[in-house]
Amino acid sequence: GPLQNPVINGILMVLGGCCIWMFWPKFNFPGRIAIVMLTAVVAAGVFATLTRSVWLGLIAAGALMIWYPASRQQKGIMMVCALVLLTTALPFVGEKLFSFKRDANVSQADMEQSAKLRPLFAAVAWSMFQDRPLVGCGFGHYAKEKAPYLLDPASNRPLRMTAGYVQHNVFLAYLVEMGIAGLGILLVVMWLITRESWRLWRQSDLDWLVRLFGLLMIALLANYAINGMFHDVSIIPVANLIMFFFFGIVVNLRTATDCYHELLAKC
Repeated sequence: GPLQNPVINGILMVLGGCCIWMFWPKFNFPGRIAIVMLTAVVAAGVFATLTRSVWLGLIAAGALMIWYPASRQQKGIMMVCALVLLTTALPFVGEKLFSFKRDANVSQADMEQSAKLRPLFAAVAWSMFQDRPLVGCGFGHYAKEKAPYLLDPASNRPLRMTAGYVQHNVFLAYLVEMGIAGLGILLVVMWLITRESWRLWRQSDLDWLVRLFGLLMIALLANYAINGMFHDVSIIPVANLIMFFFFGIVVNLRTATDCYHELLAKC
């Protein structure tokens, strides 16, 4: 199932954590203690994925959900706490973050080799894009169409090392498989999602929880994009499903509020 994949598992857990934080402004002190405790459980689950992109997604999405609803005084306190945490913890955990092993059967050399493959993925993607820049090789055809490019005699790189892998970047995957047209549509859709979600969040005459759906959507999109920089999340149907499902909620809320304002104007 999809939750066997650490990336989509992490995306869903981060989304759940952001949903929990939506209730922070409405709860009193005991309720906020419960929110913090539940957030700690979610953070432990995210850490258990042992996937750095998921960790980054949690930091980015959590920062959005906590920063924007906070008051100016709370933001100042958070900046001081974050600075203290970084200066004290980073020297101790920084090296471990870049050298940890996800699997006991994977050596440190294997982990380093996996990191070295990313420039090779980019090189293969660029060569394929140059041959079919407009519409690409076809969605889902990367695994089949990449074979001739791995044997390119003009390249002095060991491109064959990427033979058993899919693309490790969703934006490169769209560029290769659907060309400029496909990647352009993806970027336009992401921009529209961000614009509509931001407008919903900035609409101050709405209920607080309604507005927070806009901020939640931006946090989800940031989480999707960050993980997409390191994995082809387009091949995970649940990742796309959850993103467009929540965007549908945002569009519905925006449409409902626009109709309500039109009725008020007519009255």
